[in-house]
Amino acid sequence: MDRSEPNPKYRLSFLTILALLSICLLVAGLFPSRDTAFGNVWIVGGLFGLSAAVGLAESAKSEVRTQKKLLDSYLAEARTDPMLGLANRRAFDLELERLTRECKSTSERLSVLLIDLDHFDAFNREHGYHNGDDMLRAVARILRARTKGIGIASRVGGDQLAVILAGVRLEAACHLAQQIHQAISNHQINAPGGDLSTSASVAVVERRLDESSHDVFQRLRACLYAAKEKGRNRVFVHDGEAATPATADGSTDLEQAVSAAV
Repeated sequence: MDRSEPNPKYRLSFLTILALLSICLLVAGLFPSRDTAFGNVWIVGGLFGLSAAVGLAESAKSEVRTQKKLLDSYLAEARTDPMLGLANRRAFDLELERLTRECKSTSERLSVLLIDLDHFDAFNREHGYHNGDDMLRAVARILRARTKGIGIASRVGGDQLAVILAGVRLEAACHLAQQIHQAISNHQINAPGGDLSTSASVAVVERRLDESSHDVFQRLRACLYAAKEKGRNRVFVHDGEAATPATADGSTDLEQAVSAAV
């Protein structure tokens, strides 16, 4: 804190004393004992003092509001990835933990997506890190557009992005994952040597009743690992027991097998 600025406690004490003295002057002026002329002076002095106290109080309130806006801005910056404009890993962890606690008490659904750009290190080496950054920004724009109003998009690693979907069940989350996966595959960025594209592996999980936020993310990582082990460029869903590839219509192979058996 700047030492040249008055301490808020001292400022409040000063305003309180000023207001009390002003009220005393007003009372003395309204009920003068003898001299009416002095009574008028006291009234004017009291009114002036109250006006000054009110003005200083409003100035203090305005300063507090300004400081709060600055603090909110600093907090937002501290939880935002500067390059992509998405929530950063710290913000993701905090939000996933908060929503997990809420879902435990409300039994609300909670699904999470984890997106990993395929062979992105090789993409950067071959096409340059500037093109890699442009591709990441393009993917971030896709996530913002696809999840606006329904999810929280975050950057959780170098080329890993995540989406938290509160109140969304597994089937709907899987359908959204398919849309995001297709949009990333279809997108191209302009480069001097020609248009560039990439693909992504996407993992989808829905929180189980007994899971913590740590458990959810660990299962999500296991699901992504399965997608990458099976060739990348696909969507995998973890149902709590095993990771299985999602089909084009947004359902999973496991769901189709169960439906066929019935």
